[in-house]
Amino acid sequence: MKKTILGLTIVSLIMLVGASSVDAQTSIAFGNGGGGSAGQVTFIANGGGTASLDLGTCSVLNVCALSGSNTAGGTYSIVTTEAGAADIQVNGFIGSTLNRSISMNGATTSFMWNDGIAGHSLMGTVVWTSAFTDGAATITGTLSITGSTFSGALGIGSHPSIDFLTNAYASSLSTFIFKGSSGAAESATLSSGEVAGVVPEPSSILLFGSGLLLAGGILRRKLSLLA
Repeated sequence: MKKTILGLTIVSLIMLVGASSVDAQTSIAFGNGGGGSAGQVTFIANGGGTASLDLGTCSVLNVCALSGSNTAGGTYSIVTTEAGAADIQVNGFIGSTLNRSISMNGATTSFMWNDGIAGHSLMGTVVWTSAFTDGAATITGTLSITGSTFSGALGIGSHPSIDFLTNAYASSLSTFIFKGSSGAAESATLSSGEVAGVVPEPSSILLFGSGLLLAGGILRRKLSLLA
């Protein structure tokens, strides 16, 4: 009986470590660098230090599409449906003179990705939260995954971060857009991006495993006293 309990405890620990290995896929990359994208990321000055943001080529139905191939294979697409004529808004600074908050302004964004080789794919909805604007722009948000061939950090129901970097803009966004006249616009293609999940730290896994072994030892001693 004692050996059985200890054995089960060890098996549980092995299964825990094994599961962390199976779910080792914690991030995926999209975009293809200098090759750019179909559609451009456009900032349009509102005046007063804010801007509207179009993620891709927008149709008369206010649907904007940004898509392309991935360096390692496969494709990605970012499709934003705006609320009427209302664009996503880039607002004031958050903790940095170059990092600005984003409000969706009623818009919804969907993200789709596939690797084109091993049959992996994922999809979900994005809430964009910030834009770091320098010579290029880094747009950051949270992806809520609704479909995925992965498990764990990139599985269905998880909420990894998503961000992408544009290629360089012809003019400074800080000067030409955020300090410029209303209606001024700057566009650039998407360069590269990443979806990155959050996984338990190795120390947390080891701590939990140590707890299992300790619990098994305590139970074994109690059974010894009862014997």
